Amino acid sequence: MRVSANGMIEFDLSTPEAQENLHLIKKIRTKRSRMVEGKGANAPTWEHEWTEVELYDALAALLAMGKHYRLFMEKVEQDKSINIEGLEAILNKVYGSISK
Repeated sequence: MRVSANGMIEFDLSTPEAQENLHLIKKIRTKRSRMVEGKGANAPTWEHEWTEVELYDALAALLAMGKHYRLFMEKVEQDKSINIEGLEAILNKVYGSISK
């Protein structure tokens, strides 16, 4: 992107730098209008060109990649079981053997 001598913004997508970064562009829209001021064959005309360039949202892409690689999770999985070796023997000593 560059600004010309007359103040117009120009896009040159053929440069090597632009070619390396085309993947960042989501959408390009151009609108052109032509106006005739006055009446008759010699009425002055002018054109207006409007260009909109929409880029991909970098933050949304980073959040999607973070969720994919489980860098942060909204739900934490927990294991609620506890295994203590020798607990049954200690309980039998204190309370005696419980028959089932």
